[in-house]
Amino acid sequence: MRLAAVLALAFWVLITIGGTANPGYLQYEQYVSALAARGAADPWWGIAAMACLTGSLLVVGPALRGWNPFVAWSVTGAGAGMLVATAVPIGCPPGERFCTTPGGAWPADIMHAAAVLVTAAALFFALCAGLIQLWRGSWRQRDSLIAAFAAATALAVTGYPLLTVTGLQQRLMILLVQLGLIAAAAAARGEEKRRERVLARQAAQSRPTA
Repeated sequence: MRLAAVLALAFWVLITIGGTANPGYLQYEQYVSALAARGAADPWWGIAAMACLTGSLLVVGPALRGWNPFVAWSVTGAGAGMLVATAVPIGCPPGERFCTTPGGAWPADIMHAAAVLVTAAALFFALCAGLIQLWRGSWRQRDSLIAAFAAATALAVTGYPLLTVTGLQQRLMILLVQLGLIAAAAAARGEEKRRERVLARQAAQSRPTA
């Protein structure tokens, strides 16, 4: 959890520095993918930031397996989607000051956009499933259907806007996801401690008395 928190914090530091390193890049109007785009003046800040975000998801996902396997697999799947989005950057938006070479290679742009939508779908499911878990205090397998329906509805409503959001809206969504994962991690840790206390109590009760 500490590593995931460090990686999440590193994401914000890197995009802040990257925006300064790429004159003309507008932090609150343009998305993070543009900072890491092919043809950007200095894309490595954006690539490193996306890699840190990917790492935080891939670290948190498996750690949530004991709390809620559906959330764990969804977060891990989102991390895999982010890995593809990081490895296949979009072309630099034409006409932008921070671009040294205009974009192109539309198949790569489509692959990047598809990876972003897969990541969003997985995170929507993870957040919905996590909210159900926190609300109910326990998990039933059929709750995954409710979470899947809620996630599909959210994605249908926001799917296209997700590709056209401003930088500020995108950053707020990323922050929301990170806060949701922190809540899930805290709940998972609390559940683990509760199980440890129960096992310790059972072990103490099973000891023979003098």
